[in-house]
Amino acid sequence: MQTKIFTEQKLEEVSIQLPASKSISNRALIVQALTGQTIELKNLSQAKDTLILQDLLSHDSADKNVGMAGTAARFLCAFLSTKERTFRVDGEERMRQRPMQDLLNALEKLGASINYLDQNGFLPVEINGRHTKGGELAIDASVSSQFVSALMLIAPKLPGGLTIQLQGELVSKPYILMTQSVLAHFGIAVNFSSNSIHIPEQRFIPTPLTIESDWSSASYFYSALCLLDEGSLLLKNLSFNSWQGDEICADIYFRLGIRSTKQGDDVLLEKTGQVTHYLRYDFSDCPDLAQTAICTCVGLGVAGEFSGLHTLRNKETDRISAMQNELRKLNWSLEEKEPNRFLLQRKVEKHPIDLNINTYNDHRMAMAFAPLTICYNQLTIENLDVVNKSFPNFWKEMKKIGVS
Repeated sequence: MQTKIFTEQKLEEVSIQLPASKSISNRALIVQALTGQTIELKNLSQAKDTLILQDLLSHDSADKNVGMAGTAARFLCAFLSTKERTFRVDGEERMRQRPMQDLLNALEKLGASINYLDQNGFLPVEINGRHTKGGELAIDASVSSQFVSALMLIAPKLPGGLTIQLQGELVSKPYILMTQSVLAHFGIAVNFSSNSIHIPEQRFIPTPLTIESDWSSASYFYSALCLLDEGSLLLKNLSFNSWQGDEICADIYFRLGIRSTKQGDDVLLEKTGQVTHYLRYDFSDCPDLAQTAICTCVGLGVAGEFSGLHTLRNKETDRISAMQNELRKLNWSLEEKEPNRFLLQRKVEKHPIDLNINTYNDHRMAMAFAPLTICYNQLTIENLDVVNKSFPNFWKEMKKIGVS
């Protein structure tokens, strides 16, 4: 049964304030640190991950703890490899389990000294960049686009520049294109072919930057509107001319019954009443949208077939296992039929529904399942504060459409 809301106030009048993109914010902070100058960064993300990175870059301590911030860990290790002293980088237990080997190997090939303090290929590590220089290297691009982006960000500072040969299937290519766009904004030329990136040694041009609102955060409100009986939403300060690949969420949700229209500096979401009966989608370029889209399908009763989910196993939690566990409680299955091909369908043998959703200390688990409270009466989501990692005001904005 769907929740009825706003008996006096029309949903059309509700505006949603989205957070700034933490992906762009984190890249801009690294560029600022590399220039050694203060750059005017407007609308900088207030996500916990960005605040952690900002704090670590602002002080000169040799000990850097990134907590659970994966992007900060990868970008920070690359940045510190350009410094002529020794730093120690560590994180929380889950961050110690997330792969770093390919990036750290690449930094070693560039001359950085990497000393593993526990398990090879993982945090904690000691880094000294006294002998780091440019050159050419190959990196497996199928594990994480963050490794490639981290190297791209420091490339202009390396003597001789850097050429990166991309091996394997390139995942999350839009994030690499985002890095290219950020570098271009600060005056850096990037030559990017299908499997090679060349960035000469260059000077950054400190240029003011206004950070875009976050498209992955917009997806949760697309999802909520799908599951409401009627209405529309205005997403504030959202651009279709975006550096973010997650802008594709407008296309995904058109198939699930939402039309997106530019309204000045905002995007208006309206229901079309036309929902696909079966959703097939490859999330290789937009893995952060996968959990939300899958939960939306469950709420709509739409089965589907999905690929491009393999990178989800190495996030804040194993997101595939987490989704399988929690969807099972709602009598849905997400089953891997063959490598990297998952089927979403209702379970034939139904069991009593468990309305207590575990977030696994993962912000995207909490936010992806939140719209399902519209469909499932008394659905409870644990550890609400986990959303602070990327969207501190998430519950405040969700309350505007009746989710509390």
